[in-house]
Amino acid sequence: MNSEPKIFYLDEISVLNFIKDFDEKFKKKLSNHFNYPRVVSLADLYKLLNVLKTNFFSKVAVVSGSSIEPELELISYEHLDILQFEKVSNLFNLDIDWEKFNKSNPKIYKEAEYDFIFCNQVLEHIFSPKQGMKNIHYIMKKNGYAWISIPTINRIHGEPYFYSAGYHPRYLYRLCKELGFEVIHLGAWGNRKYLAYAVQGKWCNSNQLKKGFRSKFDLVHPYFAIKNGRECDLSGKFITDTWILIKKTNQEFPQN
Repeated sequence: MNSEPKIFYLDEISVLNFIKDFDEKFKKKLSNHFNYPRVVSLADLYKLLNVLKTNFFSKVAVVSGSSIEPELELISYEHLDILQFEKVSNLFNLDIDWEKFNKSNPKIYKEAEYDFIFCNQVLEHIFSPKQGMKNIHYIMKKNGYAWISIPTINRIHGEPYFYSAGYHPRYLYRLCKELGFEVIHLGAWGNRKYLAYAVQGKWCNSNQLKKGFRSKFDLVHPYFAIKNGRECDLSGKFITDTWILIKKTNQEFPQN
């Protein structure tokens, strides 16, 4: 049986300090717009970039996202590609084997091209996370990094492309390890209050999670209104989101 991975929970003070220092840069979206777990993951990424002592990368890709992904505000780069899934052409479909496609078609997918890849809140929208991660491995440079975030539990969203409510951190960890990545960091966050609201369709931001009656959900659940919704529950029973920083150390993808 595999050993349990170490899950890192960023403390609330560090997150609130990150909001204080960067809210203006993000046009107040850290406090008033982004769902709070995404803000926690951003604060965690910022801390990790400081540990790595770099925030500059040559070629960066966002897989199934856009040029306004908040993570991009924390780094600098020479070149950015948006590898967005296209419904009509089926281009950048993570469920298709990109390496195999390149062997029988004009090479569309760039092998070993990117030194940093972002794939946020995507894996729950594909049928085969293993194939999706294999594709990310394929386009990464050796010694390149990828930042992956995903819900652990969530309401149905993004239809018709929704396959899972999310993955536990240990699943994300084992998925990456067994596909040949080095796991640099595994993070998670959650509490009972945020979870109760999220499964009802309310993704709360930082200000909405403060103590007090701040929305109709607080009126329905007065018990939660008096609770601090920004404090992580360290028991691990109420994790709502997880994320991972991985590194590609081997050029070849592990064979089954």
